[in-house]
Amino acid sequence: MAQGSGRSTTTARGKKGKRRSLLARLLDVLSPTAEETRRRPQEVQGLVQRGVARFRQLAQREGSDSLASPWILSSDQQMAVRVLRRVSDLTKQRSLADLGRQIQMLTLNHPGLAPLVEMAIYESYPYVVARLRAGVHPLSAEVRGPMERRRALRLIYQVVEALQYLHHHGYFHGNLSPDDIFVDESGLPLITGVGLEQVRRLLNIQAHPQPTALTPPEVAQGASPDARSDVYAVAALAYLLLTGKPPVPGRPTHLARDVAGLPPSLDAVLTKALAASPDERYANLVEMARALRPALHEARLGSRRPSQPEQPSGAAPAASQRARPPSRPPAVSAGFPDPLPMPEIDLSELSRPLQMPEVPTLETVEIPTVDWAALLKPLNLAETLPSAPEAEAPSSPDAKMATPSPEPAAAPAPPRARRTRAQPPPRQPAPPRQPLQP
Repeated sequence: MAQGSGRSTTTARGKKGKRRSLLARLLDVLSPTAEETRRRPQEVQGLVQRGVARFRQLAQREGSDSLASPWILSSDQQMAVRVLRRVSDLTKQRSLADLGRQIQMLTLNHPGLAPLVEMAIYESYPYVVARLRAGVHPLSAEVRGPMERRRALRLIYQVVEALQYLHHHGYFHGNLSPDDIFVDESGLPLITGVGLEQVRRLLNIQAHPQPTALTPPEVAQGASPDARSDVYAVAALAYLLLTGKPPVPGRPTHLARDVAGLPPSLDAVLTKALAASPDERYANLVEMARALRPALHEARLGSRRPSQPEQPSGAAPAASQRARPPSRPPAVSAGFPDPLPMPEIDLSELSRPLQMPEVPTLETVEIPTVDWAALLKPLNLAETLPSAPEAEAPSSPDAKMATPSPEPAAAPAPPRARRTRAQPPPRQPAPPRQPLQP
């Protein structure tokens, strides 16, 4: 018994230690230590100074029309800064701080968004500092050709989930590019640059970003981005990862024909999202995600099926193929689990008006007319009721005497005497007091 109790105590201590280590790692990721808290202002200030110097170099070399500098990582690659174009109006620093707090709360609540560390103005240059995870690298370093199909589908799904969270809370990215997406060691994406478009509108910065492979055509021509710009950027990212080439705006995609294992439903979603006119796209990513999830799930199921060699017609399958089913590839622990297939609901059936069932007409029945005047005769009461006997008048004088005479009326009663109370005799005055004799 002592040995068994000791073993159970050791197991409990081991589980408690694992929980404590997991909680400690989670707290290390979410909250900085005391040393990091003391070191962070110096690191942020040095990182911002590097970003401002980098932006000045780009402005002198490429001109003053550039909107922002590229992301500049810190020495430990735990933070990144992006500096925007210089502004002359410095009266909106309080509004910028309020916007920074809103973006910070928004980015802290989703694992696919890089948490915002600071949003302020340094020497008339607005900047944004975001916190990264350990071992991240920009996605643009991997886009050299078609990505592995299953990994690309998982990455697209996670990017859609993160940006859908933004659209659900009334925000949008507006300038998504492969440089804004960082991928960690486990393959999870981390989107940076959230709030840059809102800063540009708040401070009235007129410059526009440089066009990339994910830039919509209307934004490249100078229009302001909106939620439909993110719809185009996500579809362009999916096409770029699966084919290795940027899409052509307004041209239908043929991924089901060019890439093996992809369903035609994915082409339908991407073709609508890549429309040249923003009015022909999905209104936001919440609406696009409803149509994209079933297509991505169907594509994942198609990528899991192993390819079998073609057999000549009429040949029987081998015994080994009949006896053992095809093996599935090992499950990948990184990323989110595969979503369940969503049922497709035909809304036209629900909006169609209801039709009442047809009721058969009843045969008309003729009701005969009845002559009630002929059946019922008028009633004569004189003939029906017997006549009453007439009273005879008295003829003899005795009969007259027998008739009682009316009694005389009684005399009225005398009035009742009123009682009076006897008056008391008048009081006699008291005799005067005699003085006392000595």
